[in-house]
Amino acid sequence: MLSENSDLIRIVVNSMKNDLSNFNEVNNCLALSTIANIAGREMAEALYLDVYRLLVSEAGGSPFVKKKAALCLLRMYRKTPDTMPVGDWAKSIIPLIGDSDLGVSSSVVTLVTAFAGEYPQEYSGAIQKTLDKLDGLTQGQSRSDYEYYKIPNPWLQVKCLRLLQCFPPSLFLPLSFSFSLRSFTSLSLPPSLPSSLSLFQLRTLPSWAPAGV
Repeated sequence: MLSENSDLIRIVVNSMKNDLSNFNEVNNCLALSTIANIAGREMAEALYLDVYRLLVSEAGGSPFVKKKAALCLLRMYRKTPDTMPVGDWAKSIIPLIGDSDLGVSSSVVTLVTAFAGEYPQEYSGAIQKTLDKLDGLTQGQSRSDYEYYKIPNPWLQVKCLRLLQCFPPSLFLPLSFSFSLRSFTSLSLPPSLPSSLSLFQLRTLPSWAPAGV
């Protein structure tokens, strides 16, 4: 019913701003969904800071709200990338890759992948954080309901590998790789595992990765 060019946008923006600053999780989520669906320039310019604050809030923010905030920022960035100073957000957003909630972690990895594609130097700190996340997943730091054919959260693993592909080899040189390719692929996989899944995981590894990674 509303489009980004609607005359009602200015009125709606004030309502969205109130909902984003509200401590009611339902109001937050409804506002984030509306913003993501419209995502016009005027709305993005007026509300991106409010959405960003919901994502990086350290005041015990709901994981569900954080997931929606990350995806809402991603939607706004894809439509109007020049409206947000995403290069300045790296220090606040990168730590969320290691969030204990795997849904938040997955959403943030997707967001950082978009940002790192344009700002690899600013988001280079995500490399070690992503490697640590991969290492944790392969070492069993994943809930059983996130497993697929006994593989711990393969969707997040593939997202992490895609994120690593955004960075040039030079940014990896100072890092110590704490996990090996063996630990990533030596899981006890049942014969019924779709071969396309394991093949896709291996193909997604950065082609320049050091031996044993």
